[in-house]
Amino acid sequence: MGWRREIEALVGPPSGSPALVIALAAGVASWRVARPGTVLFDAPHRSGDGGDVALRAAADALPLRDASIAWLAVSFLGDASAPRRRGALLGEIARVLAPGATVVAVDHNRPRRRLAALTAVAGPPRPRSWLPAAAWRRLAYPTAREIHAAGFTIEHLRLAAGERVQIVVARRPRAGA
Repeated sequence: MGWRREIEALVGPPSGSPALVIALAAGVASWRVARPGTVLFDAPHRSGDGGDVALRAAADALPLRDASIAWLAVSFLGDASAPRRRGALLGEIARVLAPGATVVAVDHNRPRRRLAALTAVAGPPRPRSWLPAAAWRRLAYPTAREIHAAGFTIEHLRLAAGERVQIVVARRPRAGA
């Protein structure tokens, strides 16, 4: 099962609840979790069929009310490579998510197992035209720790694609929890 489908199997937007997909890397708009009514940032929209709504907004200044989103997916925080930008994005995610809401983050990962690390060095995790191999090899973001530090409870952490991709499912605690 591909990691995109794995995300759908793990958790998808609750029906009838406001959901958000923040696309920081190409390809997210094709995720089937972007259902009608979902707001896509920095991603192309489907036209004419009343499907996904596309808006362009800075990921660190989302034009949404506090605690207004019940489910959020964000792809490749690694594309927000400066620590300050990553922190600002996670702060915005914490701001717009309602208590008890779920965030699903997919990010680059530096493999720890020797064979997985050698495989990662031998071939890039995404098409060569997206990013020079020398650039992606430096990516080693501790996404799960960053999400936890932003006040979320980590519920699921999975490594996929030969440990080159991490999938994190976390929940914003309810008030008083």
